[in-house]
This record gives sequence, structure tokens and C-alpha cells, in this order.
Amino acid sequence: DYLYIMVWCGTVDGSGNKQYTLCPLPWTTFWWDSCHPSHFAWKALV
Repeated sequence: DYLYIMVWCGTVDGSGNKQYTLCPLPWTTFWWDSCHPSHFAWKALV
């Protein structure tokens, strides 16, 4: 069976372990998920 778990920005588990990762080179990332532009993208577009 396929289990899809949604993890929101800043989510931690019951023990306080991060359930997310940070991009090591944020200035090279245009999207931070499938539909939201990064700060880098906003600066490039505006």
C-alpha cells in the first residue's frame, strides 16, 4: 500500500526531530514546492 504523508514547513515529530530538509544552495532554487516560488524566484520576477 502507498502511504502519502504530508509534511508542512517546520514540522517536527514527537521527539523534536525535523521532518524537513533545507536546500543547501537556496539562491539556485526557483520553486520551494510544486507551486510556490522561492524568494530567489520572486526577486527574479519583480
